[in-house]
Amino acid sequence: MSMVAAAPPVSPVSGARVEIGSAGVAAGVALVLVAAVVPWVTLLHGQQTVNGVGGDGAYLATAAVGAGGLWAAYLLRGRPRQLRALAATAGLVILYWALYDLEHIVHMVIDDPMASVMGWPLMGPGPLLAAGGGALVLVSTLLVPAGERGARWSQWVRLLLGAALLTTGAVHLQQTPEHLGISTVLGLGFAAAAASQLALGAIVLVRGHRLLYAAIVADCAFFFAVYVYAVLHGLPFPGHVDPGLRLGAGETVTLSGAVSKLGEAAAILLALPLALTPRRPR
Repeated sequence: MSMVAAAPPVSPVSGARVEIGSAGVAAGVALVLVAAVVPWVTLLHGQQTVNGVGGDGAYLATAAVGAGGLWAAYLLRGRPRQLRALAATAGLVILYWALYDLEHIVHMVIDDPMASVMGWPLMGPGPLLAAGGGALVLVSTLLVPAGERGARWSQWVRLLLGAALLTTGAVHLQQTPEHLGISTVLGLGFAAAAASQLALGAIVLVRGHRLLYAAIVADCAFFFAVYVYAVLHGLPFPGHVDPGLRLGAGETVTLSGAVSKLGEAAAILLALPLALTPRRPR
């Protein structure tokens, strides 16, 4: 028996809507991802640039990755309307968040008469691209007709697992630029955590497999253990003149750090039973 639910029969017109809507979702996701790496604001007459990945752009990019995973699952699982609703909600959140940032930046300039004199801030293309991408995802998801098949319980479990992974991956992505400024090795560690968890989160939304669940457990357990060790004992500062200097020792646990660890713990608790469950014969 095939593990992928068959999509409902579609007329030529509906088929075209599926293709056009899917292309629109892909384009919208791509726009939001681009927005995360381009300038959102420039300060001091262009001497300082703030890219999206160091702020809200990281979270919007994560929402876009989630929307893409949800849409792939929607197409492969018989187009259940629940998954379409979640993908559309992700697009709406991206659109609202980007428009909120746009309004905030504009009001900072308008309300402060010294803004132009001090050289801050000038808006970059990032918020506009994010807003356009979110709008495109929202409209495109609503364009495609839903099927009659509902989402199965296993899909809901994977949705929770994907949400936990995307949450902790988003925090790691947002913190990567800051830690790159402290140490290249440390920053690359955060980048690796973000990349692995965002990728695993997107994949598990689409399909499940024991090896995938085992990889999720191993990934989250590793970065959870590194974080606990860093808080308790600190991490070596590579390349520093004082080899005894360590990062993190004695520091308090931040809210973002706690959120990322809660996400990893939740992912482990959800994925471990699935990884240990024997595979049913077809």
